[in-house]
Amino acid sequence: MTDSLKKNLVAAIQGLMFGLGFSIAAWVLYFALQSVMQKQFQHLGAANTAISVSAAEHRFVFRDVEEVKRNGRSYFIGSVKNNGSSSVRGASIEINLFAKGKFVDQYSSYIGADIKPGEERYFKISCGCKDEPLAQYDDYKIDVVGGY
Repeated sequence: MTDSLKKNLVAAIQGLMFGLGFSIAAWVLYFALQSVMQKQFQHLGAANTAISVSAAEHRFVFRDVEEVKRNGRSYFIGSVKNNGSSSVRGASIEINLFAKGKFVDQYSSYIGADIKPGEERYFKISCGCKDEPLAQYDDYKIDVVGGY
């Protein structure tokens, strides 16, 4: 009877060790795949995710931005160039107005077309309403704040 009990105990321990080994191998494989997938998503960057403001500051360059007044309305016009390595679609451009260092107003516009690497697109941001004039400002900051 002792031999039978000993054999059953050895079989149970072997089964537990096999299950433990399988679990450890599965966890190692899971974390290795997570690491690979995370690197792939980081490589895709802003092409598939929203663009962060800090990334947009280095990726996009604004040129010839100026305020234009037509028919009692104010607009900011200019161009934006994509210096990144991937295309951006649906870029949201936001302009923040400041007076003596304090925020006073914000306006935005949307570029629906792709902006390919090295490509430059024109934009126009409408400010205020017909009955409401543009806020008084002495400085502005313009950014691409979204896209995919």
